[in-house]
Parts: sequence; structure tokens; C-alpha cells
Amino acid sequence: IIAPRTWCTFCPMGTLQRIMGGSKYQLKLDGDLCIDCKRCQKVCPMQLQVFEIQDLPDCIKCGRCIDACPKDALSFH
Repeated sequence: IIAPRTWCTFCPMGTLQRIMGGSKYQLKLDGDLCIDCKRCQKVCPMQLQVFEIQDLPDCIKCGRCIDACPKDALSFH
């Protein structure tokens, strides 16, 4: 009945950051370092599948995934 992140359907924060920032400060995954532990996904407040980086318009660039990664496989560039 109640969907998690219901407000995210209406809140444009991630989308606005993508529009204003363009291709700057994008999340990058080093596949050689990633051990597929999915800690990044567990700490993501947006519940994104960070380890399967694609175009993540909902990413709010909080950096929690980077901090949680035990192998430093994630970074912003």
C-alpha cells in the first residue's frame, strides 16, 4: 500500500542536479576493484543499484556509497 520513496516520485532533486551539473561529478565504478559486496547499495538513501552504474538521474551525490566501499572502487569524477 505504501511505497518506499513515494516522495521521490515528485521531488526533482536528483534530476535537477543532473541538469545543472551536466557530466561533472559523475559516479564512476572501477570494475577491477569491485568485489560485488553491494555495500554501496545498502547505504544508498535513494535505494539505487550503485554497483550496476548506468545513468543514475536520481543520484543525489551524497557520497555514502563511496565511503562504504571497502575496495575504493567508487569515486566521483
